[in-house]
Amino acid sequence: MTAQEEFEKSVVPGEVIDIGVVQARTPAEVVSLATEMANALAKVITDRKLYKVIQDKKYVMVEGWSTLGGMIGVLPREVSVVRLEDGGYEATVELMRTSDGMVVGRASALCGMDETRWAGREEYARRSMAVTRATGKAYRLGFSWIIKLAGFEATPAEEIPSEEPQVASAWADHAGPDDMEFVVATGALKKDEHFKHLVMLLNLTPFKPGHKWTPEDADWFLLYREYREGGANTKSAAAGATQDMNKRKREP
Repeated sequence: MTAQEEFEKSVVPGEVIDIGVVQARTPAEVVSLATEMANALAKVITDRKLYKVIQDKKYVMVEGWSTLGGMIGVLPREVSVVRLEDGGYEATVELMRTSDGMVVGRASALCGMDETRWAGREEYARRSMAVTRATGKAYRLGFSWIIKLAGFEATPAEEIPSEEPQVASAWADHAGPDDMEFVVATGALKKDEHFKHLVMLLNLTPFKPGHKWTPEDADWFLLYREYREGGANTKSAAAGATQDMNKRKREP
């Protein structure tokens, strides 16, 4: 046996490194394979607009993270979704390797009532966003380095506070028990409703902080509730109630 043959016989094969269902045997090979995937992923994310630009930085939406998951054979699985006392949701998601069903990642995330954008949305929307955030977070914890190789920020877009204009927060400093009592009496809110619901609702109305309630205001809230029960979202319901009130004023 030659020296070369003896050397080759004595070499212990390197431990296989898994990137989902993709395997490599050396750090250099890991980087090479990941870079190849990142380049292909970057094209898909860019062409399909699977990212958001926030403060001049590109953040990948969960659809982009899931595309990465599909490329490496790692798919999300919803484990649990819990409704919190205030109406928010907390979801837990696992990442499962498609080749053998092994769990390779896990994360939980919230969609809470302290978020102005989501406090007024339907429950199914808050539940869905909690699952969406947990999915993106699970991928981020395990594979953010590939997203960085693709040229994007390592945080999922759904975890970044929205830059969309939010309703004025003045009512947060002015609304009190009397306001809650009045709005509950109109039927627009339920008794013991979370205080943030009141603030959000008042911010959608034409009322100003310090506004003195009148019977006409009660009519506005009742119209608002009718629109909401008919399936309108908060902004549409507020607009419809205001339009109806204005129409009443014009009637002889």
